[in-house]
Amino acid sequence: PQPSDRRAPYCGRRHHLLRQCLALLWRPPFGELNDSWSYAMSMTVPYVNLEIEADVTDGGTTVRRSDSISGIGDIVLMPVMLNQNLSPDFNINYRLGI
Repeated sequence: PQPSDRRAPYCGRRHHLLRQCLALLWRPPFGELNDSWSYAMSMTVPYVNLEIEADVTDGGTTVRRSDSISGIGDIVLMPVMLNQNLSPDFNINYRLGI
């Protein structure tokens, strides 16, 4: 058949997504730079689990398909996290993430 003669199949789908993250923060002994500045570093490791199920209808035929995938996502490293304490009620954070 010619591409103009084809019809896209109908897809009714359901999915379940689970995300969990492990976040680690370390403030070294030298992290308190002075009265208004402090230093720390962090790392975040995400874990993702995706399950998907679909009923695909093409013409008069319906077929159920399902699949799942899981694994570690993009790891975020923050080797530089600076905090500037301007007052007891106001802080400014500076972060470098890779």
